[in-house]
Amino acid sequence: MQKDVFNYLDKNYKYLNNYVKEFDKIVFTSPRSVIVNGIKFTENLTKEICKLEGYGSLNTITQDGRLRKLESKGALKGKIYRLFNKVARMGNKVVYDDKEKELEEALKMHNSIYNITCWFVKNYIDNKFEADPYKYPTPLKNNNTDMASNLIKRMSSVTEKKQVAGKSYKKIVNHLNTNEKAQDIFENFVIESIIDNKEIDKKCLVQEFSKIQESLNK
Repeated sequence: MQKDVFNYLDKNYKYLNNYVKEFDKIVFTSPRSVIVNGIKFTENLTKEICKLEGYGSLNTITQDGRLRKLESKGALKGKIYRLFNKVARMGNKVVYDDKEKELEEALKMHNSIYNITCWFVKNYIDNKFEADPYKYPTPLKNNNTDMASNLIKRMSSVTEKKQVAGKSYKKIVNHLNTNEKAQDIFENFVIESIIDNKEIDKKCLVQEFSKIQESLNK
């Protein structure tokens, strides 16, 4: 886990770091702990967001309730809202007798926590903060190294394609008149197309975006 972004939490949110400071070490030996602690991290982080946004009363309700309220009030929108929801539901997806699947979910949690923390730092601590591209942790020797290495290689390939897709999306959408919901749908289309190695040109993307806008305006 890249440490620089988590250093931002040390001053006022040091307790949050206690949930994730060992992630790099335990993700391969105790993936279930990473998933559980990742969920706890985001639950407490949303409580801090509620305080910062002036909605402290939301801290008495469930995480699902907090997320819905924060989304309705505009504090969590689009991709970051979906990412918080994704983390909240990760524990329900794990099949604990499938070691590879469990590790895959733990690595997804590792990635999600990094992205969520970068967003939080950028929006609430340092608006000049620029996140480095995410990097998966390195497997420790004798911890199912082959399985972990192959899994990380596959997941890294998808992550790199998403990063490329994100850059392509930004270049295109900057030239289009759009609303936020259309942007989210269109971004998913671009990312999925690149991940699936589909050949798409700018004209095709503009046409697809027009279809999305039309469907939302009906």
